[in-house]
Amino acid sequence: TLPGVPCLFTGDEVGAEYKPYEQVGPINWKGAYDMRAWHTRLLALRRDFHALRSREFRLLDVAPADHVLAYVRPAAKAREGVLVLLNYGSAPLRINLPDEGLRLIGARSKLIDLFDGQQLMLRRGRHTIPLAGYGVRILKAN
Repeated sequence: TLPGVPCLFTGDEVGAEYKPYEQVGPINWKGAYDMRAWHTRLLALRRDFHALRSREFRLLDVAPADHVLAYVRPAAKAREGVLVLLNYGSAPLRINLPDEGLRLIGARSKLIDLFDGQQLMLRRGRHTIPLAGYGVRILKAN
């Protein structure tokens, strides 16, 4: 979801751990974490949403921010922009979305998570979104 050319390193698509200076032998292509569906979905989103292919990128200040990266991939039309939330911590969180982020994607009362299709309602004055531990939300105005 970041600007630039997406890259997959050897074994990323199956979640294989690769330690070039410790590991000898081939990668286990049947890895414990088959990530093919995950990468297929991300590539489809990139293909389907121009905002995810643009150079535009705006970081957002969210609370709590200790383990969360939040940014908007704006588009020419606000309602075509995408808001991305990434939780790098194991604990689930409730993220307070700033008005700026919602304005940049043209969101008023509803969001849809493009990754899993979940619909989220925004309450007037309180824009909180649940985010699972190590979770991802790729949101668009609905």
